[in-house]
Amino acid sequence: MNTKKIINLVCVSFMVLFGAGCASYQLGSTLDPALTDVYVPTVRSKVNQPGIEAAVTSAIMKEIQREGTLRICDKANASTILEIEIIEYAQGTLRYNSDDLKKAAEYTMTIKANVVFRKLSGEPEKAIILKKTYSGEDTFLSGTDTISARQRCLPDASKDLAEQIIDACISVW
Repeated sequence: MNTKKIINLVCVSFMVLFGAGCASYQLGSTLDPALTDVYVPTVRSKVNQPGIEAAVTSAIMKEIQREGTLRICDKANASTILEIEIIEYAQGTLRYNSDDLKKAAEYTMTIKANVVFRKLSGEPEKAIILKKTYSGEDTFLSGTDTISARQRCLPDASKDLAEQIIDACISVW
């Protein structure tokens, strides 16, 4: 056998073996296409942080539009509903000032939310596609106005939370 035939045989064998290993791989969402029309009510909150419901709701809507698998609908035309309830809003110290170890230099903000993604039809306990708690985080520097810094950080922490939630919704097996 000449070298060219051996190389061709090796290449064909490799492609067959490689193709067999990837045969069940699916690119994109694993969510049933019949479940992609989603109704998203305003996020509810158990925490006392002004504007948090609006920030997370806005981030969820933007992430759905950016990602492209789900389609936002009114409740009458939706096949699924995405319910989100914020259960925790926390600020912690990430790093202290090197000149004054009692003074924080950087903070972390965490938003935790219970999420239920379910079908709108069928029995409630059998209609759940996803039920889990997620958290989003961001950091902000200490300054003269910590309240303003915290408010500027809220959209980024909300975006982080939204990305995790939508990724989980579209990756449901």
